[in-house]
Amino acid sequence: MYIADLVALIDKHGFCPHLYADDTQIYGSTRNSTVNDLEHRLSACIDDIYSWMQSNRLQLNTSKKELLWCTTTRRYL
Repeated sequence: MYIADLVALIDKHGFCPHLYADDTQIYGSTRNSTVNDLEHRLSACIDDIYSWMQSNRLQLNTSKKELLWCTTTRRYL
């Protein structure tokens, strides 16, 4: 219940959240031609999460942030 706002915040940016205990994963996908848009939306999402966490007296552990970039051999333009 406490993190329902966090899920809504991630959804607002067009990403899919996966939460387990104190771990949050954010999933998104895009075509090759809109990678820059995805990058900007992800950055804005993380900024909003940081602000949300500060306003709820929580800390974001920046040493645990990771980015996994997956691609296929197909190139969609």
